[in-house]
Amino acid sequence: MFKLFIAILLIFSIFGFKRCLASGNQIIINEIYPAPETGESEWIELINNSKNIVSLSDYTIEDNTGKVISLAGKVIVENGLIVLEKGADYSFSLNNDGDIINLRENGVLSDAIAYGDYDDGNIIDNAPKPIQGESISRQIGKESGVPANDFAVMIPTKGGENRSPVYSSEILIDEIMPAPSTGGHDEFIELYNSGKVPVDMSGWYIDDMDGGSRPYRIDTGIYIEPGGYLTVYNQNSHLVFNNSSDAVRLFDPNGQLRSQVYYSGTKRGKSYQLCTNSWGWAEPTASKLNSKQSQDENVLTPDRNQTNDKKTEKTGTITVPPGVFSSHYGYIQNEEEALELYSYKGDFPLLSEGDLVRVEGELSYPQAVKRIKVSKADDIEVLGQNSIPSPLEIEQEPSLDLLGFFTLINGKLLEKNETGFLIKTDSNFTVMVRNTVKISRRNLAIGDRITAQGILSSRRDGFEILPRSIEDVKVVNLARSLPVTGADSPIASILISLILCSPLLRMNRKQSCLPKS
Repeated sequence: MFKLFIAILLIFSIFGFKRCLASGNQIIINEIYPAPETGESEWIELINNSKNIVSLSDYTIEDNTGKVISLAGKVIVENGLIVLEKGADYSFSLNNDGDIINLRENGVLSDAIAYGDYDDGNIIDNAPKPIQGESISRQIGKESGVPANDFAVMIPTKGGENRSPVYSSEILIDEIMPAPSTGGHDEFIELYNSGKVPVDMSGWYIDDMDGGSRPYRIDTGIYIEPGGYLTVYNQNSHLVFNNSSDAVRLFDPNGQLRSQVYYSGTKRGKSYQLCTNSWGWAEPTASKLNSKQSQDENVLTPDRNQTNDKKTEKTGTITVPPGVFSSHYGYIQNEEEALELYSYKGDFPLLSEGDLVRVEGELSYPQAVKRIKVSKADDIEVLGQNSIPSPLEIEQEPSLDLLGFFTLINGKLLEKNETGFLIKTDSNFTVMVRNTVKISRRNLAIGDRITAQGILSSRRDGFEILPRSIEDVKVVNLARSLPVTGADSPIASILISLILCSPLLRMNRKQSCLPKS
């Protein structure tokens, strides 16, 4: 009986992997508008990639509620588009923060796009979440089946070709007031136009660190003149910054990060300013030329606090290959520093844990972790194979210099939720272990001793560990020392394969697990 059970699971797994590799459907989802402006309606746009007129009589569409909407009576001309309007063509409502849209032909999944924080079993490869008035648009020529690769947030192009307008690269975050002596309503962010032409700021938006305040979108008709400033106060933006540490990010209407500043250790009544290519605390100068910081101020190096895009060469060992957390980035480290290895196009050579690599790219700080950005796979040279670095055990509250390193913590489980597991270490500080590998919460109990290893990252209220695999998190009790899920057993391995790729259990997942070869 046991052998029969295993055989059935293997068959499901094999069929599941074949389903994962399916791609190249002629009718696919092209653009989604889930968070319309006031007075507008949601819509979903489909595209016909074939050279034939296609009837949609056999097609249905649904969201996460599973409410099936027939598309009978509709047709799409060759290489054409059709827009499905909420109310006229479908009745469900898309969630602003995250949802999934399933397109089926004769009941078989033809395309599926999950976006935002919708948990379809692998949030990491979801399409990004738009803010109000923006759409989730398929990038031209992208059909890998992985929404994170194929889609980007753009200005809506309803019924037309998806295009990314070109926006200025001359707008910088110039000054931040996170802790005014007069109260939170006087917090502000100052933007500076370093270019030679006026810049229309309509639709640009400002945000703090991931998971913080709601992004603030700049109103239509706001311009910054050459050499001019735009000061945005809390009473308008409602952005609230932490006094301990935080980030301020500026995005253009395409969702592209244009400028970012990370600060720590605020000084009440002083603002954090960019002056002569360095940052420091000084008397606020809203909408004026920044003052020169005194030499005894805590001035951080500019590459920690803004995107510098300086060409450089780095050598290090791969700790997390691209494709584990995201197809767009991985991590490398050496004895001195850790970096995020990033490619906007996801263009990497084949990389494995322990590979010693030389990387040529642009250095920046879009997050608290330093990033080296490559433009093509040839920018990365594999020099050989190193042993995988041993994790750095964190025995006291970590410093920002450890961000991006492969680290390890030990402690007791204080709290568990959908995001992860809050661990209190023996040194009496807390670290969140983000559930990047979908560990079942039922296998963990409050008070369990946990050992977790992974990449150290920052969050709004502290630090977090990003496990690379299910084996990176273990429960350690007095009577046992077992992997959290029992993943060492062959049965567990088969079950994991079944859950990830079986067609019977993946009816509401994305079109494919793997990019089209």
